[in-house]
Amino acid sequence: MSEPSQHNLPLQSTSLIGRDQELVELARALDETRLLTLTGPGGVGKTRLALAVAERSCGSRADGTWFVELAPLADAALVAQTLASVVSVPLAPGAGPVSAHP
Repeated sequence: MSEPSQHNLPLQSTSLIGRDQELVELARALDETRLLTLTGPGGVGKTRLALAVAERSCGSRADGTWFVELAPLADAALVAQTLASVVSVPLAPGAGPVSAHP
């Protein structure tokens, strides 16, 4: 029986060029947290950059590296369910995002 996949990253047909500094900064940030969100105007390369960072960290995460596409969501209330679905974690009916405690 094969082991379950440790990622769901889509294959990229080209390499990322000219974003080395951003890759280093994002990799450093990812070492300090389990969830990283990139925001900015459409078309600036957020998704491509996120995928490049995820590819590089794929083998070093005990629970895997998961890409969650949030762009198609029209309702922020769907974020928790979408995240739970991608990482195969059951979410109780009516449950929402869990607040982080300092």
